[in-house]
Amino acid sequence: MARPAAAQQPAQVPAAQIQPAAQPVQTPTEEKPKYTPEQQKQLDRASELMTQVGKLKDQGKFRDAIPLATEALKLRRTVLGLEQPDTADVIDSLATL
Repeated sequence: MARPAAAQQPAQVPAAQIQPAAQPVQTPTEEKPKYTPEQQKQLDRASELMTQVGKLKDQGKFRDAIPLATEALKLRRTVLGLEQPDTADVIDSLATL
């Protein structure tokens, strides 16, 4: 008569080799920069202009959108500088017109 096969046990890992679960990385909460009321007004105007640019672009009215995007770029560059992503978004939009 054949002998029954022995059940295999899972390999035991020594406790010293078990790594603790990684702790979630705590990222500091980013505070929004504080702008003067005039700067905030300029940024709001730039956002309004870019909304209009998007609508004109969707309608195929590229020539009408260019002056608005140029003004939005001027406003954002003045308040945020050239290295800021919101300014770069305006440059990208202007390049596609």
